[in-house]
Amino acid sequence: MVKYAASLLFLAMTLQQVEIYAQQWEVDAEDYLFVTKGSRIGIGSEHPDAELTVNGEIRATAFKVSNEIPADYVFQKYYTGSSELLPDYTMPTLKEVEDFVKTHHHLPGIPAAETIRKEGLDAGKMTNMILQKTEELTLYLMEQRKKLEYIRQQRKKQTSSKVSPCEIKLQKR
Repeated sequence: MVKYAASLLFLAMTLQQVEIYAQQWEVDAEDYLFVTKGSRIGIGSEHPDAELTVNGEIRATAFKVSNEIPADYVFQKYYTGSSELLPDYTMPTLKEVEDFVKTHHHLPGIPAAETIRKEGLDAGKMTNMILQKTEELTLYLMEQRKKLEYIRQQRKKQTSSKVSPCEIKLQKR
């Protein structure tokens, strides 16, 4: 392993090589940068288990995750009856969601807290799962709004069809 003490880093990565430019300062051992023969980089980690392993906080002004199947399949399936993005997707009913949450104490399709503690969290997949749940929630709310509006209209019809006590007195005369 090659070991560099660094505070300012510029990493240029290609499939075949890793170039590292660093301004060297004297820092503690946990702040070292490690590069393995397989071009894996560890910052604060002597044994990187991914292309880049950071044992510490990361700050950035931007973070971009590529996603193969964006969650638009929820709306696509709801409005067209099928989805090119994820043909097997089926939106659960609110009752199914409620039953799942009562049993498992987390949303369907979202990893349990214990799983996240043990295995970590894939930011790209989690972002998409949360977007899926947001789209499902939006559809549930729109359905509830339609039902509520229907109930209001029915109630208005019932109220307008009732005869008031004053009208009854006038009709008797």
